[in-house]
Amino acid sequence: MNQYQDEARTNWGNTQAYQESEDKTAHYSQDQWDQINKEMDAIMMTFARYSKEGLVPSSLPVQELVSQWQCFLTRYYYDCTKEILAVLGRMYVADERFKENIDRYGGGTAELLSASIEIFCQEK
Repeated sequence: MNQYQDEARTNWGNTQAYQESEDKTAHYSQDQWDQINKEMDAIMMTFARYSKEGLVPSSLPVQELVSQWQCFLTRYYYDCTKEILAVLGRMYVADERFKENIDRYGGGTAELLSASIEIFCQEK
């Protein structure tokens, strides 16, 4: 994990979002982390189910789930603007580590998540 923390610090350490995330997460208890991970798993499992069911990225249920994901990130980490979310969406498929981690919920999950975020962020 230290490698990823170092990489994040190098890439985004001077951003407001990074500092906000550091401030928010520094005081989470193990119970809070367990709840956060449970919520994240539920969202990702829903993306995986939607992918398996063949829902398209622009469908209302998928777009509502993207909104839920954005709110999750804002609630627990940093103000996840559409600009930040768009970068994350691209990273979820461009970086094999992210893709592999997201696809552990089911093949195609990362692609659906990325494509649906792209659409979500283009809408006004």
